[in-house]
Amino acid sequence: MKKLSILCIFLLAIPAAIIFAQDGGPVAVLEYFDNPDGVFILTTDGEDLFPEYGMQLFPGDQIKTTASVAEIRLDPNGTLIKLATNTDFVIDTLQNSGGAEANTFSLVTGKLKAVAARNGTAQYQIKTQTAVCGVRGTIFGLEVIAGQTDSAMVQKGLVTFQKIATGETVELAAGQFADTFAAAFQAIAATPDQMASFFQGINEFVGENMNPDAVPGNEPTPEEATTEEAPPEEPVQEAVTTGEPAPEKAAGPSFLDPVIEYLRDVLGMQIGSITIDGVTYSKAVLQPQFTFGKLKLSLYLPIIYQSNLFDPINDWYHPRGNDEWSFGKEYSWETEKVEKVKDILSDTFLKIRYVQWGEQRDKFYLKIGNLDNMTIGHGLLMRNYANDDDFPAIRRVGLNTGMDLGGFGLEAVVNDLAEPEIFGGRLFFRPFSGFRLAFGFSTIVDIAPASQIPVNADGTFTVDPQTVGNPIFINSGFDLDLPIMENDFLSIVLFGDIGGMMPYLRNSITDGTNTINQGLAFQALYNRDANVQAGEFPLKNYGIAAGVLGNILVMDYRVEYRNYRGTFRPTFFNKNYDRSRGEYAIQIADELLNPHTVETIVGIYGEAGFKIGDKFRMEAGYMWPWTTDFKFGEEDYLHMEVQLLKGIIPKFDIEGSLTYDRYKFIPTLLGTDAQLTLFDANTVVKGEVVYPIAPTLDLAVLVTTAVSYDDNGDVVYDTKTGLPKVYPSVSIETRVHF
Repeated sequence: MKKLSILCIFLLAIPAAIIFAQDGGPVAVLEYFDNPDGVFILTTDGEDLFPEYGMQLFPGDQIKTTASVAEIRLDPNGTLIKLATNTDFVIDTLQNSGGAEANTFSLVTGKLKAVAARNGTAQYQIKTQTAVCGVRGTIFGLEVIAGQTDSAMVQKGLVTFQKIATGETVELAAGQFADTFAAAFQAIAATPDQMASFFQGINEFVGENMNPDAVPGNEPTPEEATTEEAPPEEPVQEAVTTGEPAPEKAAGPSFLDPVIEYLRDVLGMQIGSITIDGVTYSKAVLQPQFTFGKLKLSLYLPIIYQSNLFDPINDWYHPRGNDEWSFGKEYSWETEKVEKVKDILSDTFLKIRYVQWGEQRDKFYLKIGNLDNMTIGHGLLMRNYANDDDFPAIRRVGLNTGMDLGGFGLEAVVNDLAEPEIFGGRLFFRPFSGFRLAFGFSTIVDIAPASQIPVNADGTFTVDPQTVGNPIFINSGFDLDLPIMENDFLSIVLFGDIGGMMPYLRNSITDGTNTINQGLAFQALYNRDANVQAGEFPLKNYGIAAGVLGNILVMDYRVEYRNYRGTFRPTFFNKNYDRSRGEYAIQIADELLNPHTVETIVGIYGEAGFKIGDKFRMEAGYMWPWTTDFKFGEEDYLHMEVQLLKGIIPKFDIEGSLTYDRYKFIPTLLGTDAQLTLFDANTVVKGEVVYPIAPTLDLAVLVTTAVSYDDNGDVVYDTKTGLPKVYPSVSIETRVHF
């Protein structure tokens, strides 16, 4: 979204860059960040620069982080600074640049860790809202939470910490900290737990040029280990003179501290209960998470059981009838090699919650695992498709990837790598160099929609898949993307999409009068027998969408016109698709045999979302449809999402979220169809509330709507509506973290 403005900024910055390069003056270098969308670089002129590894920063530049850390190195000084997430940091001056006598910075809010170089002449000062931190070559951290804390923690060396309001000054040595908001402004010896907690998430430098041992004056030596790193000893009074025992000496760092800190970052555990198909299970789940630059990995290692933890065969929950901890042991290498390898791979994939590299619209992104927002292009064929609506009852390992090579690019999706049924992709190209106009072509296929046709109580299909042709849905489309303006303050992107569906029938179908032969059903897209003179439109199973999307300051928006006819509709593969695909298979067969019953639907879809800092986010969208005679169409759609993050409610560090996606919302609300309810198969609900009851323990309540599956892993259908049977799943769990 930013690239056009970035190009202009880059061109304007060339003269300044040349001057600095010729002058050889000091700079700050942005060496590392793990999420480019979570780092914002603002210059003194108000320009918003896109972050890049190795970019130079100058006095007056402001670095803001949201969902990312950032690492900065002073060149040639060598000092390292790491900024935590949700931090606002300003480079005020750089020593020997523009006559500045010291390196000075401002920490508006957030947390940092610094390894300051010692070369005899280097000077440092960091200002906060309530304090001034004078630094001699050292390793230390600062944390600012407006109105709550303004503290410094020293790991090595010495820091002078001054409280602005009173002028009080304390000297902090290694292993000590102070807080201007404390009842007494004084140096306090930190415990190993306090030290580890303070530097959690920012203790290690990741960038390849961010080696603390290489910082001048920071080379570890035995002399420093015995003099500078040890906190000053408190005077010990003898018990014989005071009548009281001598105070205990503060414990020094433990060799286990690095291990504990690592576990804090990567290990999460959930202990509690979960309801699946009306049965309540106990569960214990390990969810370790690892981050390596742009690469993020999360595992899901569950034990879900009814009453006997030690009976994995008969008492543990088996998703879709699969013993996910067997790793093929039920098969023989001699006679069932293929089945054994398949089961080993399937059980291994099920342990992956997700693997992610980058974000959509990056030059390259990759997501594998449980995904809730798979989108291709502008979303005419697929938008916010989710393969995890029934998680953890059903777990799938999906794929969403893409790359942008400038002149052209591609995107690809697969719903489940273990059992792929829905897959496809998009190719796009920009024919004009320097102009962002792009053309795209997309195709997405569902090879087994009839597998989800409703079944009777005895397990037989309500409609034989063979009688509807056991179809393959082939969806294709073309799109146009024209950015008018793209930056953080205002973005305007015009787009237009057209697409349709042409099913492939695996076998012929008939109603006794009409017969549709096996093969590609061209008549699903174009009815040659349409009575045009009577006003009958020959095209069907097509969709058109055109509109504008972008952002205005903190608000994202999307407004589009939609026109479609038949089973196909814009955002065909959406959050609710897996619950409707069997119904679509029946519907398309009926359209082929009765081509004059198709109705045209037009409408307007609007969507807007905004966030307040990193504390609150809300998004809502609605599709208002109407028929050609201007009657309200029943295929309306409501999307609502609210996310409440920690810190917005004073004294209660509660966080939570709620997502509600509903098709046929108004007919349900008005009761025009008695078979519809607010929480049936047309609804996808996800919500959770998390309350911390201890520093390492959270209590979470989760509510979802999940499709019911039988012991064989087949969907259970409601006999009245013919739709998948949906039940509310409520889980109460404790989440243990270090």
